[in-house]
This record gives sequence, structure tokens and C-alpha cells, in this order.
Amino acid sequence: MQNPYRNATMHFDQNYTSEEALHIMEVVKGLMVRVSRRMDEDGLPLA
Repeated sequence: MQNPYRNATMHFDQNYTSEEALHIMEVVKGLMVRVSRRMDEDGLPLA
């Protein structure tokens, strides 16, 4: 499981248009913002 997932993630298998790349970046940004709201400055979960 690790190698096929890592290889597809770390080595580009596809080309994205500018719009697709921007969409992916915005989705990841949203995820990171949500995760960061649940953590303190040390990365520990808020109680």
C-alpha cells in the first residue's frame, strides 16, 4: 500500500491545468485551516 500511494503522490503521474491546480491548492488550504483551528501553537489538540 505504501509504495503505490507514495509513488503516485511524490512522482507526477498527471498534468494539471492552471484552474485544476488552483482548485487543489484551495482545497488543501481549507483542510489545513480546519486542522489548525483544532490545535494549539505546539500542534497539540485543543481540549
